[in-house]
Amino acid sequence: AETKKRKGGLFMKTLKEYGSVFVVFHTCTSIITLAVFYVLVSRGVDLTAMVSFAENYINVDNILAKAGYDKSVLFSSDDPSNVSITSGIIAFLLYKLTSPIRLFLDSIMVPIVVRNLREGGLMQPETAVDDQTLARIEKELERFDKKYDVIDVIDLEPAKKVIRKRVAKRNERRRRQLARYNETQRKIDKVFKKKRGAKES
Repeated sequence: AETKKRKGGLFMKTLKEYGSVFVVFHTCTSIITLAVFYVLVSRGVDLTAMVSFAENYINVDNILAKAGYDKSVLFSSDDPSNVSITSGIIAFLLYKLTSPIRLFLDSIMVPIVVRNLREGGLMQPETAVDDQTLARIEKELERFDKKYDVIDVIDLEPAKKVIRKRVAKRNERRRRQLARYNETQRKIDKVFKKKRGAKES
């Protein structure tokens, strides 16, 4: 339950920060992972070993019950029609097994993709950190110092300097991204105007 809670928290945090890009990227990786596992299983991977391995980490019986099957279908080779069903079920079990890994990779790769899209002017720039937000962050640090009395142990001034530096760097990056985004939008508008002009003539 704790693992599921952490996974859900990571998923929602990444979704909130990167929105549709995360949804598209996560969907693509999910489809590719499921397809790869299906192909591998269809080509004769040892089903018994796969199921035994999966049972150590996920509730195989519960997943099969929700799909309307029991474990016997995984090892039934008498009916040729069971082959594709069995391959699909095993592929799905492996897909579920690797979901924490996929989510971790998504949380690493999506920010890189978004950063490149923003730097290329293909996506709206990141939000700026204004003076009020910066002052609120510094106030939180001071409140933390008063609450736990860490001034004798930790000097908060260097931490404030680091925060100010990171905020300045972020805002500078945003200005650069905004300029490229506006330039890209002008180019797109120019292309559409040409197309409309060609249609009207």
